[in-house]
Amino acid sequence: MLEKSLEFYQEALYLREQSLGSKHLFTAELHQKIGKLYEQGGAYNEALRHYKKALWMRKELSYVENNLLIAESYNNLAVLYYYMQQYAIAKSYIDKTVNIRKKLLAPDNELLMNSYYNQKFIYKECQSKRDYLSFCFKYLYENIAAFFRRFSYKKEF
Repeated sequence: MLEKSLEFYQEALYLREQSLGSKHLFTAELHQKIGKLYEQGGAYNEALRHYKKALWMRKELSYVENNLLIAESYNNLAVLYYYMQQYAIAKSYIDKTVNIRKKLLAPDNELLMNSYYNQKFIYKECQSKRDYLSFCFKYLYENIAAFFRRFSYKKEF
């Protein structure tokens, strides 16, 4: 099934590059999707190649350094490096993801929550148990505070 999907995505990538060029956000999106397929199939080096190409394109074509597309690329690279057991590299990418998404999204946004979830697992591999628990509780307290701020804001109306 993955092979057939990959075949269709490769064909779509070829057509997109022919019509839009090799430096286009839609082309970068296809590289992300192809990378995800390779990741699911366990071909991590191929996934890495496509993820990095998508990140490079998104950075080249972006007017701002911090946007959600770049954060998505960082997140995918973080997860991939986590699977490859290169935790220090994964940590640097997931931290970039969280920093961008914290600036651009509401505290209870699903993408941001997903970033915190991924960050928790990556940090678990990088830190001692004591540091890991304090890290987890820090975000738990922040999320509880955000919830109550949101709740009290809605209650006033």
